[in-house]
Formats: sequence, C-alpha cells, structure tokens
Amino acid sequence: MRHRFLFSVDRAPEGGLAAATLHGDIPSYFRGVKSTNGPSILAVSEFRYSPELAVLTVDSNHVLSLVEGEEDHWLVVRDPTVEKSDALLDSDFAGFCDSLSKKLGRLSSAVIEGLIEIDPSLDLVRKNSGRWVNLGINFCTLKPQPRNQDIQFTLYGSPTKFDHGGFLKHDQNSYSRGWIKEMDDVAIFLRHAQNSYAMRTS
Repeated sequence: MRHRFLFSVDRAPEGGLAAATLHGDIPSYFRGVKSTNGPSILAVSEFRYSPELAVLTVDSNHVLSLVEGEEDHWLVVRDPTVEKSDALLDSDFAGFCDSLSKKLGRLSSAVIEGLIEIDPSLDLVRKNSGRWVNLGINFCTLKPQPRNQDIQFTLYGSPTKFDHGGFLKHDQNSYSRGWIKEMDDVAIFLRHAQNSYAMRTS
C-alpha cells in the first residue's frame, strides 16, 4: 500500500532541505521513531516541488526514515545518493507488520533485508487480499498473519524445483507456499527465494 505525503512550504527548498507543514495524517502502519523535541523529520531519496502551488509531495516509496516530533513543524531532507535498495527495509511492509506485533515486525525486517539483497528493485505493494506483491519481478508474495504470528509466503516454482525438506507446499499454478514462523525460518526462506528469483529471471 502506497501513501503520498503532501506538504505546504513557505519558500522553495534549498540544498535538498525544506521546512514544511504536513497536510493529512500519517498512516498507522507508517509510524516512525518518536522524538519529543524539535520538528518532525522525513528523510527521502526524492521529492516533488511545485513552485506555483508551493506544494511538496513525497511518495512513500521514496521515504528512507521518519522521526516524529512536533506535528505542525516538519523538515523534509532529500538525499538523492541513497536509492530505495539502500534502505534497511521496505518501510511500508515492515511498518505494517510492526503495527500488528513486535514479532511480525522483527520477522518482516529480516525478510525484507534479505529480499533486497536478492532483488535490489524490490517494491512491495499491498493488495486487497492482504498479500504484498512485488511490482517488479513477481517471484514472491508475503502475507502477515496476526492470529498465527507468522508470515505466509508464495514463491515462483513448484516444490519439486526446490530441495526443501518439507518446508514448501504446492500452491496454485507454478508456485509454492509456506510459512515463516520463527527467525530460523528466515534463512531457509531466503535460500529458496534466491532460487525462485533465478528461475523467474532466467
């Protein structure tokens, strides 16, 4: 699920820094680190500025970090040298999981960090089904399950294509499915995700 941050600014951004006022609320799944003093800070790899409207917009896909401070005072900091793939995690997915539980937050952070190593262009979006799919190379899907406290996944490739020892089950068409229940499962999942990515891109 993507979100667009909308700000009004008093003067044109200088040197990639803008003092601004946020319009609208921050989605609950996108909350950042809390800070009691000073303005809120949004670090981004890219923003769009309209001098005619004095409006600055940021797509959540370009957010690197968020620190919540004063609600009415924001600093938007742009660092174009930092790409999406350099972020520690996909903040949409990991933030959503962390809002469900700390365990899902930890699992999702480790999963996303590993998936970015496999596919630097990783860009997960949430569908109505609750599954998160990659907008680029669709080799895997992820679905956090709060009741079971695990992450269900699908991978491109039937179970017979993997040496998985029962970790994978058959899913629809040419996909496999499984569950990441504990941190030990993350490494196993990522190993199979690497093979799935290779099959999808070969």
